[in-house]
Amino acid sequence: MSKFRRFGRLLAATTVSATIVVGAPVAFAQEDHIVDFSVTNITDFHGHLSSQETDAPDANSEMGAAKLKALIEYVNQDQEYIMTTSGDNVGGSAFVSAIADDEPTLDVLNMLGVDVSAVGNHEFDRGYDDLLGRIAEKSGYPLLGANVTLNGEPMLDASYVQEIDGVKVGFVGTVTTLTKNKVAPSAVEGVEFSDPVEATNKEADRLKESGEADVVVALMHEDAQQYAAGFNNNVD
Repeated sequence: MSKFRRFGRLLAATTVSATIVVGAPVAFAQEDHIVDFSVTNITDFHGHLSSQETDAPDANSEMGAAKLKALIEYVNQDQEYIMTTSGDNVGGSAFVSAIADDEPTLDVLNMLGVDVSAVGNHEFDRGYDDLLGRIAEKSGYPLLGANVTLNGEPMLDASYVQEIDGVKVGFVGTVTTLTKNKVAPSAVEGVEFSDPVEATNKEADRLKESGEADVVVALMHEDAQQYAAGFNNNVD
């Protein structure tokens, strides 16, 4: 089951509840072999910390961080969940966050309980040194970029695995190849962005074949609907 709602410009939340059968073939699965959990994802938060007070809120109204937190808890009541983002957490931000160099947003994301995030193109706005330094240091969760290399070497972790009720859930993060066209050339000198689907498939194969993950979730900072058909069978 999946639910999708759009909250204000550039802010979306998706919750996917998964039923995973472990330890037995589906036809013979016993009740105690079934694990239910939720993955709740936001994307393009862009420092939208404040809500827009209006008598008639619509799809373009700003929800703000406090109401987003309340919604996340409401959607996931009585079930375990993993909190993720697909990037652009900071950069191109609302004034309330931009005026403070997005420091409040980095704090709020930690308070939201984010477990793991893909990087977006805006995480590179001030250069990869800023991403690997200030942003990474203030983020209480891994920042993933399976398709990002710096001078030919992996720049970020490709994946992150979190166990929930005995199920090892792997997350593979990628960012759009258009990042080079969206930031100053000096900000990404020596950085390459390879095909996100190929990078996701390769890491998913490694996670499944090594036994590190039972389930693999792709966190793409890209049009997932456009690219999803290219994922292999190891991407769940």
